[in-house]
Amino acid sequence: MDTLRVPPTVRHHPPPHLPAIIRQKLTCSGLKKVLGSLTLGGYDASRRPLTDPFTVTLNPDTSRDLVVGLQSIEFSDAKTAGRQLLSKGIYTFIDSTVPHIWLPLDTCQAFENAFGLTYDNATDLYLVNSTLHDTLKRQNASVSFIVGNSINGGASVNITFPYASFDLQVSSPIVPEPTRYFPLRRANNDTQYTLGRTFLQEAYLTVDYERSRFSVSQATFADGAPVNLIPISSPNDNTTSTISTAKNNNDPNRLSRGALAGTVAGALIFFFLAVAATTLFFFFLRKRRQRRTTPTQGTTKDPPETDNSSSNSNSRRSIIGGELNVEFGDGKYRPPEVEGSPGSRGALVEAEGTRGGTEVEGTGAGV
Repeated sequence: MDTLRVPPTVRHHPPPHLPAIIRQKLTCSGLKKVLGSLTLGGYDASRRPLTDPFTVTLNPDTSRDLVVGLQSIEFSDAKTAGRQLLSKGIYTFIDSTVPHIWLPLDTCQAFENAFGLTYDNATDLYLVNSTLHDTLKRQNASVSFIVGNSINGGASVNITFPYASFDLQVSSPIVPEPTRYFPLRRANNDTQYTLGRTFLQEAYLTVDYERSRFSVSQATFADGAPVNLIPISSPNDNTTSTISTAKNNNDPNRLSRGALAGTVAGALIFFFLAVAATTLFFFFLRKRRQRRTTPTQGTTKDPPETDNSSSNSNSRRSIIGGELNVEFGDGKYRPPEVEGSPGSRGALVEAEGTRGGTEVEGTGAGV
C-alpha cells in the first residue's frame, strides 16, 4: 500500500485519471496547510472520523461511477443559520479531475445572493476582487453539503466548508493575471452536476472497487497526528471488509515489525539453502560422470580396427610369391604362423625386401 503526498496546488491542475481497479482514495486540502494524499490499496484512518462512514454503491456507468445524492446545501454566517441554497435534491458526480462545483442555475443564483457574487460572462467564472474578498473574510460564512445514498432521506453525511475553501485563484490563459474566484459553475443539465476538487478539500473519499462501493466523510486535520494506513482487503480474503475504521494501530491482522523481519529472514535462509543444495547436487553428479568415463589402471584399450584388416596397426598383409605374408614394422615380411602337424613348430619364411630365395627352417635346404 502506497501513499502519495500531493501539494495544495494540485487542486488547480487535474491529475491524470487513475485506473479504476487501484484508485482507492483522493483527498486534496490546502485550506489548513495540510498536504493532500492519495492512498492505493487502503486508507489513512487519521484523516477521517473514527465512526464508520456510510457507504454508497458505485454507479454502473463507469464514466460517472462516484455518484451521490446531494440532499441539501445550507448557508450560515453570523446573522443567518441554515439558509437553504438547494431547492431540491439532485444526484451529482464526485470528480477529482476538475476543480469546480457544478450546480443548477437556481442554486448558483442562491450562492450569488448569499455571498454577493457576480458572474463574469467572459470567463464563465465568479471572479472575486480584493474588496469582496475582504468582505467575505469578515463575514466568515460556511456552507454545509448534505450527501447521502439518495436525494431524500436515508443515511447521509454533512460536509462543512468555510469560505476559505472557496478562495481559489485562476491564472493564464483564462485571465492575464492571477485573480481570485469562487469555484462555482453553472450546469446546463443534470449530466454536468459535479463535485470537484473543491469538495474534496474537506471531504474524505474511500473507494472499494472490488466490492463496488465507496464512502464519503468529513476530512479531519488533527495537528501532529501520525499517518495510520489501513489496508483494504480483497473480497477473496477471509478478513473483515474494507470501509471500517481502525481506532488504533493494534490491528490483529497486521504483522508486527518483528514478525515481518522474521518472515523475510526465513525466506532468505530458505533461498540460500535451496541454491546450495542445487549446486552440490550438480557438483557430485558431474564427478560421478567423470569417474564413469575415466579408464582404470591396469587395463588396456583394444586397438582401433582398420578397414579390411583385423591385425595389428603396425603391420600389413601382402602377397609375396603367391603366399600370404605380413609386413611388420622392421620392414620384413613373414608368413603368418600356422598350426602344423602334431609335434611340429610351423614354418618361418623370411624375405628381405625382394622375392629371392627363402629358407625353410627345419629342412636345411634352400629353394
